[in-house]
Amino acid sequence: MSLECVKPNSLAGALIRDLLSEIDPIYLIDVGASGGIEEHWSTFGTKLRADGFDPLTTEVGRLNAATPNSQTYWDAFIDGGCSRRSIVSPNPEDVSLTAFDRTTASEYGKIKHQDYRKKVFNRGDDLRYTSNRYSLDEFLLAHGKPNPNFLKVDTDGSDFLVLRGAQQALSNLNCLGVQVECQFHGRPDQHGNTFSNIDILLRSHGFRLFELETWRYSRMEFPSQFVYELAGQTIDGGIQWGEALYIRDPITNAQFQSFGSAPGLVDINL
Repeated sequence: MSLECVKPNSLAGALIRDLLSEIDPIYLIDVGASGGIEEHWSTFGTKLRADGFDPLTTEVGRLNAATPNSQTYWDAFIDGGCSRRSIVSPNPEDVSLTAFDRTTASEYGKIKHQDYRKKVFNRGDDLRYTSNRYSLDEFLLAHGKPNPNFLKVDTDGSDFLVLRGAQQALSNLNCLGVQVECQFHGRPDQHGNTFSNIDILLRSHGFRLFELETWRYSRMEFPSQFVYELAGQTIDGGIQWGEALYIRDPITNAQFQSFGSAPGLVDINL
């Protein structure tokens, strides 16, 4: 879960509600779930079933104790599967090319000796990480889970790898939407954790970009005002990260030429 997601309501909450309104139950997978399932999902009430994943063991325990039985949190890293388990993620080259260590947010954290992952996401407790690892396809198969209706991914640098480990889930027509954090700077090849690679992968599975929210980070030499009351994105500066919403398009996807060919598919003015 990124610092940006501390803000209330992620992008396109109303659109997600429209997309899934006819499905009962709704199965959500949330990768990067520190802080819990986002508030706008509560509008589905008892229809919602969710599995959330985060590597912070203390936070996962807290969430499981505080949420209804319809939501389960798992202490696990979600990766690309057994064939990609040796891949280092986030990749150091991707991290270097984002140049985050040169941003106002990074410099402020150093000056104030602040660790937001510990302070915000782990409630001040020491960071303890799990050793559990799955790909999403491995998890669904091993636990006898249905295919998700919606997938949210926010891992601060491993988002493309998570999607590569969810090929079966993304191929299933019951998966109607994907919300994913995207980096705009990384390795300029087919392995980089970048928006361009995420876009190609999701379009190859029949999804279409519906909305893209971008976040700016000023450089420490030219600081700008923070958008929120934390050391995160700024009002000015270069685009660094973003959050994208992809949905299946019944107009451009041959498998969805007629509305209703998948459960709950509705026209939301693509």
